[in-house]
Amino acid sequence: MIESKDPGNMLSWLEQELSDLESQGGSAIIMSYIPNIDECTRQIGLRWHALMDRYQNVIRWSTSSHTRKEQFNVIKDMRHGKPILMNFGIASASTSVIEPNLDRSAYVGKQPSFTVMYMDPENSLPVDYETYTLDLVRSNKFGQSRWHRSHRIRESFDLEDLSPQSFFDLANEARQNGKLSAKIKQHMTLDSRRDKKHPTPCDSACRQELYC
Repeated sequence: MIESKDPGNMLSWLEQELSDLESQGGSAIIMSYIPNIDECTRQIGLRWHALMDRYQNVIRWSTSSHTRKEQFNVIKDMRHGKPILMNFGIASASTSVIEPNLDRSAYVGKQPSFTVMYMDPENSLPVDYETYTLDLVRSNKFGQSRWHRSHRIRESFDLEDLSPQSFFDLANEARQNGKLSAKIKQHMTLDSRRDKKHPTPCDSACRQELYC
């Protein structure tokens, strides 16, 4: 049995905050640095997941960074595997991404970017988001920054909404669809070296990496 630790009492603090919000009829949007994407190797990740499950009535959605990719994580309830919450990995101003298995020289190539999230003011739920990127090649050539909208998520993937079920269905479809997976990966990395109209193919190994 692995002992479950809580460094700095972070989870205890979060649990108390969520409990207080629940008693007051409040709601929360959680912003964190590292996303909980490898909980099978970390007891702290399982505890985090348990809190998301327990307080799904309080938490509207969450966002994280660290990987420097635009990602989405569907959080499912721990008993039945039903999609209950969304975590959005936001775009990054960095020109590199975190890829553990790649040589350091392979990191460079991403365009600096940022995400604009649109929310329903009545319930604080996200209704859409769009990503803007900086054209580094043009900016360096002409000495003038030029930002442009790269994509809008609902338009890009024909999503009815930004609900956990919509993204769960998208992920399940993409598992069997290399073209759709390639498009998702292109959105994740915003690689300036890639042809937007003809994204790099995503084979079965690539899809397994995307949808762990």
